[in-house]
Amino acid sequence: LKNDFSVRDSQNNRVSGNGSSDGVSFSLETGQKLSLGQQGNGFYIEPQAQLSYSHQDATRVNASNGLKVDLGSYESLIGRGSAVVGYELQQGDNSLNVYLKTGYLREFSGDTDYRLNGSPESHSFKGGWWNNGVGVSAQMNQQHTLYLDLDTSTGNKFNQRQINAGYRFSF
Repeated sequence: LKNDFSVRDSQNNRVSGNGSSDGVSFSLETGQKLSLGQQGNGFYIEPQAQLSYSHQDATRVNASNGLKVDLGSYESLIGRGSAVVGYELQQGDNSLNVYLKTGYLREFSGDTDYRLNGSPESHSFKGGWWNNGVGVSAQMNQQHTLYLDLDTSTGNKFNQRQINAGYRFSF
């Protein structure tokens, strides 16, 4: 993982830095789409569950203002329980899918230590948050899909809003 930052300090001076470390992630996810009408056309609900583990090695970041940041290794274990409710319309090789999603995520690990110019500090990312969203995807034949997803996460450590849009080519 490569880390770069550029911020302004309390005196409006630009401070930048970078560092890199190795990491690994594993995830196990399950879900089942349950059609509430004719399969492929109509409403559906999809309960989901996921467990993700991540590890990031320790690293040092040197900032342009002389600050030396030693980041300790980081372990993360996140569980997620969620549901998607949507409407699918399929005609031949083309389909349209409109959905709402909601889920609760919890960080079970997430403690990290770091040093700022040698002074020890720590932070915990433990806690939970809600993730909600709305989206649409349009599949045009079996190879081309367009998608748009609006997403918000609200919890005890952060609030985040995100837009995902894209094109997927399947072969």
